[in-house]
Amino acid sequence: DEVAAVSRVTAGRMAAGYRLPPSRFRLLPNAVDPPAAAPLPRDGAGGPPRLLTVARLSKKDRYKGCDRVLRALPRVLAEVPEARYDIVGDGPLRPELERLAEQLGVRSAVRFLGYVDDDQLEEIYRQARLMVLPSTGEGFGIVYLEAWKHGLPVVAGNRDASCEVVADGKTGLCVDPESVDQIGRAIVRL
Repeated sequence: DEVAAVSRVTAGRMAAGYRLPPSRFRLLPNAVDPPAAAPLPRDGAGGPPRLLTVARLSKKDRYKGCDRVLRALPRVLAEVPEARYDIVGDGPLRPELERLAEQLGVRSAVRFLGYVDDDQLEEIYRQARLMVLPSTGEGFGIVYLEAWKHGLPVVAGNRDASCEVVADGKTGLCVDPESVDQIGRAIVRL
């Protein structure tokens, strides 16, 4: 009788794709489990400001915007020279992103961490200062909830369901995910 969707964007895509009336859809947003105990203190304030992206790096996941964050990094480093960018995730895009970081002259400021287990990911979150995922195709963006669970502000795109999750200026910053300049300014601001 009804179809549950995690966001209005996803409901719209499903309604169009399956030729269903929008009135059949109900929103049932994603959630994350609360921490079992009080979160550990974050280490992010003590070291270099670490930007973090957690994403699949498959060719079909280009929309997540890691390349655009890399392109914004020279601007970020000009204003915050000690900034570092950690990318958690692996896949066929990784070598391409590594080459791009090299071409842009930012490779020394970027760590490609590949796949990590849950304990390692917790430590990476503790060291991060902000989550950045300027996506153009999120159906919800559960990674933003995971970032908030760790007390991180986020930079998100404004062309998909990310802006349904992230309240611009309140729980993060929503930017034009195609604008390297806007991505860079938002990172520096946060």
